[in-house]
Amino acid sequence: MGSNKLEDAISIVINVVLRKSIYIFHELACLVVDVASIMTSAVGYYSLSIRRSAVVSRSGRMYSYSYSHSPMSSMES
Repeated sequence: MGSNKLEDAISIVINVVLRKSIYIFHELACLVVDVASIMTSAVGYYSLSIRRSAVVSRSGRMYSYSYSHSPMSSMES
């Protein structure tokens, strides 16, 4: 009979430890998803800003080209 109580106690401890571990991994996964989302947005914003003002070097001079209208101007009409 003592063995049965010991097995129950061990089972409860293992369940609690697994539940806490799963919770910690879930929190870590949420954090990783948030960081990946921020990095994706930052890279997209950076590449958009590079595209909008491309710097071209010719004969030692720097030329900067940018669009004369915003992408939203076609939607405003």
